[in-house]
Amino acid sequence: MGLVEIIKSTEKTHKAGKDIKYLFCEKKGSDKLIVTFPGFNSEVGAFRYRYVRTLKDVNAHRLFFLDEFGTRGCYLLGKNRDFSIETSVMSLINSIAKKYDIKIENIILQGSSKGGWMALYYGIKYRFGHVIAGGPQTKMGDFLMHDVKIVPGEELHFFSKVKVADYIAGGHEKEDLEYLDNLLFNLLYDSPDNFPDIYIHVGKGDFHYEIHILPFVEELDKNHIKYQLDIEEYKEHNDLAFYYPKYLLKTLKSIDNKLVK
Repeated sequence: MGLVEIIKSTEKTHKAGKDIKYLFCEKKGSDKLIVTFPGFNSEVGAFRYRYVRTLKDVNAHRLFFLDEFGTRGCYLLGKNRDFSIETSVMSLINSIAKKYDIKIENIILQGSSKGGWMALYYGIKYRFGHVIAGGPQTKMGDFLMHDVKIVPGEELHFFSKVKVADYIAGGHEKEDLEYLDNLLFNLLYDSPDNFPDIYIHVGKGDFHYEIHILPFVEELDKNHIKYQLDIEEYKEHNDLAFYYPKYLLKTLKSIDNKLVK
């Protein structure tokens, strides 16, 4: 069955406050749940599920979210700082965990780039068991407002990201940038008890490494939060498409060797 057929046969809408589209693939007999968050797509207005094929043979229940809010998604948070979409996301995760009797420590959150930010945010905030993040942005404000150089042909791409900041924070002034940057970092200053197991993958030449990963793991170190950092020798952020799926499966197997054949 191809991806289009899988989506047609399994896509549903969770109606709890804000309606959210998702795919859920049941795995009978499993006590694990893998939650996958989507990244950005190159086309404005194009929204896709991620890593459905990569995880199709994994021995776990699989939940895939779609982020189709605004022009390019909203990191599944909400509009104008209201967190209504986040509430719906947690409602769905909790309902699946309850239905299949899945303990919180057996819930694995994963994603790359934008999806990596969401995996870290939800995993740390709600203390799920494991987080796997590939090349994540950690300073959302910087990424949406500063990280992309405006070059001929890329103006639409840049300004579409600014619109994401407008949707989430209500604007793109300095205070909005700080607000977005702090959404993830402020979670690190809570009690370090019961933090998830954190696994981060990045390419050494990827600009995410210096701008987003190094400042983040420095704060993890300061707060005595354990993590594993995997650095590969590649330069482009888009190379995640090749390297991250392998890292994801390898990490899942290290968490539980029954997850991956």
